[in-house]
Amino acid sequence: MVGAAALSSLAALRSGAGLVTLGIPKSLNLVAHQKLKDSIMTLPLKETKKQTIAASAYTQIRNLIPNYQAVAVGPGLGQNPSTVQFILKLLKNCSVPLVIDAEALNILAKHPKALAGTRNAKILTPHPGEMHRLSKEPRKRIAEDRAGVALRAAKKFHAV
Repeated sequence: MVGAAALSSLAALRSGAGLVTLGIPKSLNLVAHQKLKDSIMTLPLKETKKQTIAASAYTQIRNLIPNYQAVAVGPGLGQNPSTVQFILKLLKNCSVPLVIDAEALNILAKHPKALAGTRNAKILTPHPGEMHRLSKEPRKRIAEDRAGVALRAAKKFHAV
């Protein structure tokens, strides 16, 4: 979903991030670049046959990560098995603050130990449905006690 990735990149830029780079499957790079014009850099990454980011793309970004002040992961990624492996590697090994959203939250819900032992700052941004999957708490409780559910999830995942 190129639109979700583009929207997130533009939001980062508009919120004051300064330099923003969007990692995008190689075959979708031109589409993303045209959508974002000259305001955001794109980084073409190895991809699956379904045009999602491949697990092997992690080796492309591993040494680049320390050059960034933060990494956001999730919007528009999908849940291709190879993409899931990419996300899990990133969650486990990212050395800079990490903003975890959308598909990365859904994957984290299925792999709750993915952040175990990580020391970087992590910010989780779930909407109520994603929080339900992450916390396993009933939707009604989430609606009635958002702050309490958020605090419990933050403790569980050692995140904000």
